[in-house]
Parts: sequence; structure tokens; C-alpha cells
Amino acid sequence: MEVSIRPARTTDLDTIIEIQTKSLANLPAQFRKYDRYQVDSLIVGQAAWRRIDLPLETTLVAADEFGHIIGFISFCLPPFVTS
Repeated sequence: MEVSIRPARTTDLDTIIEIQTKSLANLPAQFRKYDRYQVDSLIVGQAAWRRIDLPLETTLVAADEFGHIIGFISFCLPPFVTS
């Protein structure tokens, strides 16, 4: 599966959160250098990306300087292993 970074047409977080992939290995290169469980925020171009944690997925949301959501990327984290 592919990860897509695409513009969001709404500022309603509930409507933009979608699972795009189940493999973090498919993340674009600018995300790969971050530990997959510790991506809290990062800058891509002029957009500030922030993490939103949900039960089985993580969404990075980009907002412009006015706080409008301009893009997002969602992916599913692998299950946690407990011993």
C-alpha cells in the first residue's frame, strides 16, 4: 500500500482521518529518520505536522500559519507486543 500526502478540504479532524497504509516502511523519506513511536511534530516545507494518536492509527496533520489544515498523512501502527 502507499502512503498519500494530500490536501484536506476541511478543518474538521473527524472527517480527514483515514488509514492509508499498514506499513511505516512506506512513509516518505522525510519521515523515515524519525522513530516511529516518537514522531510528535516535524516541519515539512512550510507546514507544521503534528501527531494525533487514535487507538490503531497515527495521523500527522499539517496546518498553515493560520491554523487551517492543508494536508494529512495517516498510517496504522503495528500491534504492540506484550510478554
